[in-house]
Amino acid sequence: MDEDEIEEFWENIEKMDRVWGYLMEVIGVLMKNVPEFVSGEIISKVWPHFAKMITDVAIRRDYELTEGTCFLVDCLELGNEEIVNAVTQSFVPSKFFEIL
Repeated sequence: MDEDEIEEFWENIEKMDRVWGYLMEVIGVLMKNVPEFVSGEIISKVWPHFAKMITDVAIRRDYELTEGTCFLVDCLELGNEEIVNAVTQSFVPSKFFEIL
């Protein structure tokens, strides 16, 4: 790949990440207004994508870390109990809850 192809590749990656950002905004509205209808799909299909963005932080780009963190915060603020439990279990060791 030459320099132009590499630049185009990264531009396409960033465009796809913007699409995920727009999706995140729509999902936030759905979580706030109809969580009972969307929580299962968010947990099984959407959360894994955003969770990857905030793991292995040494290899992630800034926009990935930002989008993943924003989605995590949206889940914690707007999600119902099912979403909050799924998200916290991904990142918080179960021993932490035993201590509390």
